[in-house]
Amino acid sequence: MSAANAFLLCALALVLVAGLAVSETLSNYNYCDSTGKDECEITNVQVIPCPEALTGEPCKVKRGTSATLSFDFTPHWASSGPLKTRAYWAHILDLPFVGMDTDACKYTSCPYVDGQKNSYNFTLELAKQYIAQRYDIKFRIWEEEAEPRKECCLLFKLKLL
Repeated sequence: MSAANAFLLCALALVLVAGLAVSETLSNYNYCDSTGKDECEITNVQVIPCPEALTGEPCKVKRGTSATLSFDFTPHWASSGPLKTRAYWAHILDLPFVGMDTDACKYTSCPYVDGQKNSYNFTLELAKQYIAQRYDIKFRIWEEEAEPRKECCLLFKLKLL
């Protein structure tokens, strides 16, 4: 194989990998009603696996597997106490995913500094017992003892197969 062909193959592989990474970035997430960009700016939301992200469709994930959620966020508040995290099925009532580790500091840097960008990375286990259907997922990070409530919160769609 010539050097030019090897270079071309490497370049093509890099373009394909970059395309896959971009396709996992969600364009169809929203802030929760309780928060917004004024309280916490959320960017670069990714669910892996989620090739459907490119088309704006709900991420399709098989039950009995896991999905990794990662995003960047900039809280417009500084934390002073314990930080919690939780995923919910946002339905009539918010139903928490059972067995989830709720210590947010295991998945991001703590404490938070007002206006400083952070990254969050969490793997959500999706039990086989969950019903195969489309879910509106609410994902929260909040300071447990803060009054008024300080949180970052986003919503996205997930379809369990």
